[in-house]
Amino acid sequence: MSSRPSARRRTIVIVIVAVIVTICAATLWLNRWRLGHTAVTIADPMVRAWAAEQVAASSDNAYHLEASTIAVDEARRRLSIDSITVTTDSVINAGLKSPHPSITARFRHCSVTGIDLTALAARRGMHALHAGCDSVSLTVRTLVAPLDSGNHTRQGADSNNFLRFQGKVDLTGYVPFVAIDSITFPQVHTAFDLLASDGRRTTLTVDSVAVSLDSVRIDPHQEIAKRRPLFSRNVRVRLDHFAGGTKAGEQISLEHLDASLADGSAHLDAIGYERVAGVKIDSTGAMSVRAQHVALNGVRWGVFLLTGDVGIASLHVDSVDVRIVSARNPRPRVAPVLAGSIASALRSAGRAIAIDSFRVNAVRTQESGRSSGDLAVTTVGELTLAHVDVVPGEAAWQRPFPIGRLVLTASRVYRHTGKMDMALSRLVLNAGARNLTIDSLRAAPQGDDSAFERRIKVRS
Repeated sequence: MSSRPSARRRTIVIVIVAVIVTICAATLWLNRWRLGHTAVTIADPMVRAWAAEQVAASSDNAYHLEASTIAVDEARRRLSIDSITVTTDSVINAGLKSPHPSITARFRHCSVTGIDLTALAARRGMHALHAGCDSVSLTVRTLVAPLDSGNHTRQGADSNNFLRFQGKVDLTGYVPFVAIDSITFPQVHTAFDLLASDGRRTTLTVDSVAVSLDSVRIDPHQEIAKRRPLFSRNVRVRLDHFAGGTKAGEQISLEHLDASLADGSAHLDAIGYERVAGVKIDSTGAMSVRAQHVALNGVRWGVFLLTGDVGIASLHVDSVDVRIVSARNPRPRVAPVLAGSIASALRSAGRAIAIDSFRVNAVRTQESGRSSGDLAVTTVGELTLAHVDVVPGEAAWQRPFPIGRLVLTASRVYRHTGKMDMALSRLVLNAGARNLTIDSLRAAPQGDDSAFERRIKVRS
């Protein structure tokens, strides 16, 4: 098995654990000195030097940690550090056999509150109610492509524990364990530049995301196999009111996201995608997609965060609304149908996409044709897809099944145009079996016979 994916996992863990260790270690050391102000002056440099050594040793000396002076408020049982920074030594990192991702992380205004000083003084472990930092900035650029992203590995009970710390936990003998009820980072800025196995890069930038860790426990005697992500029972990520764009001029919006790394689930509300053509609408057309209440289960978060590839066990959407404006004067070099199709979007994504089960309760599409009177509205009562398997690269699209041996089922399909109405009870497409089944199809022009005769002039 390649060491590259595990090296990347260590990298992410090192950065976040470095913050936890620095704050916790400061508490332990300073309590050892009874948290006096004179003790702060003596112990503070030792704490920061020890934390820096731990980060350097865990990263082959590629990462450097720096922390500001530690401040202690005995009356409020509070310890604070103004800033913690982790940077990458590019020269040392480049000389490694398998370089770590290049990282710059900055944590501002960090603190631990609600420390149980009585238990700590009695050597019964350190327990605190809360820890966190007001703001976090994290920039990651992967330098080595993974040999195998593992996207097609089945979701297992431990498949999302990619943030499990693999190294030795080195706590002072003065304390048997560290426990914190919750750790929160309410304002996190992230910028990822990921290199996938096919050599293509994916960039992902989010200005403000909230991250919380529940029931953190660092115990040197706990078996590595039993450790949870970042020593916590669960890691949750929350994002509200997101809006952004791509280099191609596409607009993406999201009202709410709540994701759990422990169980591989996520809930999203009010997702929007819009390809705005502006003055070029006559030659390129336009498209918008709106989705409400999306639930994902069995998400392979490790694969997505480390490579950009997508792996999902099940995806359920309440409703989808699609609006397409066809190009009135399409450019000759652009195939209008392909330019806005699903196939073209999957090709341009350049990422492996595997979805075991996909279901939409209601779909509505509205297509405006080249002339002002051309309008087609299609509704689908329920749409399901199974066994979606997209492999990046143009060569993959020459395979017999470029998007997998999928099974598509559409129920209660209605299509209305200015000249024709169509109703379909059920359609099943089995790509693997090369089979198409249609139940109860009816297509007829609008109106009665006289209306048809008015539209179609018949020569006598």
